Amino acid sequence: HYKVDDKKLKTLKDLDKMNKTMTKSAFDMASVLFEKVRCGNESRYLKKIGKIKTPDVSELFEKVQSTECNIHYCGKNRLQKVETLLKECLPVGKIKRASKSPVERMLVEYDTPTVYFLDMPGSSQSIIYSYIPVEALNSRNERNDADLFGWYFGSGGMSSIMFQEIREFRSLAYSAWGDIVNPMWKNRDKRSFMCAVLSTQGDKTPDAVFVLDSLQKHMPFIANKLGITKKDAYNKLMSNYPTFRSVSEKIADYRRNGYDEDPTKYVLEYLES
Repeated sequence: HYKVDDKKLKTLKDLDKMNKTMTKSAFDMASVLFEKVRCGNESRYLKKIGKIKTPDVSELFEKVQSTECNIHYCGKNRLQKVETLLKECLPVGKIKRASKSPVERMLVEYDTPTVYFLDMPGSSQSIIYSYIPVEALNSRNERNDADLFGWYFGSGGMSSIMFQEIREFRSLAYSAWGDIVNPMWKNRDKRSFMCAVLSTQGDKTPDAVFVLDSLQKHMPFIANKLGITKKDAYNKLMSNYPTFRSVSEKIADYRRNGYDEDPTKYVLEYLES
């Protein structure tokens, strides 16, 4: 029996406007810029709530209540009792619309290398993002290759090439990370992208970017490091089994992703072979 209050809606709009105009950290603004570079006009930061009227809120809430959802329960009550309680508390009879969540946004393509700058004179460091669209990785082996590459290159922590070459050996960055980012498995016909992130001192920025560019174009291959990467990835996957309270959520997440079984076993088999 909800009611939409005009005064509270105005308060929400004022809060949203204030949050957007307040000074953000360099990390926040770098993330906003990267979102624009990667998604263009589909950036979530470009969404505006200022034009929303009271009837729009009611319509939106009705739409939410009529859209399919997942309900997770972990406990000792029998299914029938849980079902009865849920029907008393939630308007499940209104559900008529299939969910489209999550929506995969199109990646922006660039014909030539392009650099975007966001000038923040008060910032104490440079935040650098690198964005490179790659071809669609639509087979398990291609995905596994990309995951292993990501662990080896930049997402494998202190043993990754990026961390060691940029931060540890040359002290050119406070943090260094990189990976191949894939769309959901069910959307594997869409393109992936390679991402790298650095935070560094202003005077070290050119050198840090130069080393990152060199690593991307001429990545060193160190045989024993690949073995360490595979072992680290294997241990991470083996220790990532969900707790009993979150098993159902994990399964639902896999299904939304487009899997009909746990994909981890295929990655483990890949790493072993």
